[in-house]
Amino acid sequence: MKMTKEEVLQATLRYLLKNDRTQLGAIRHNIEEILKSRGEAGEITTRGIGFTSTSYVRMSDTVAMLVNEVIYDLISERILTPGIDASNLELPFISVTNKEKINTFLR
Repeated sequence: MKMTKEEVLQATLRYLLKNDRTQLGAIRHNIEEILKSRGEAGEITTRGIGFTSTSYVRMSDTVAMLVNEVIYDLISERILTPGIDASNLELPFISVTNKEKINTFLR
């Protein structure tokens, strides 16, 4: 279940272009969905000779921390700011402040 920081950044930027007011948990969920689509998270079935084993695999601690790093990098770059409205001014709520700048980071 390996994702590089660059992969997390690119996935997060694409998500933010479509969701300019969101929560940290929604971004983490998006990354977990990507990992599920790769077969690296979610319900994983292993087959062997005479047995089948199914387990649920969550996003690794390393990837979860990469998501946090990316979010804080984007806040320091003034692409994101905490809050979405007067009632939700703090984390975990976040808003895109500069969509044009997102495009300069996208690859």
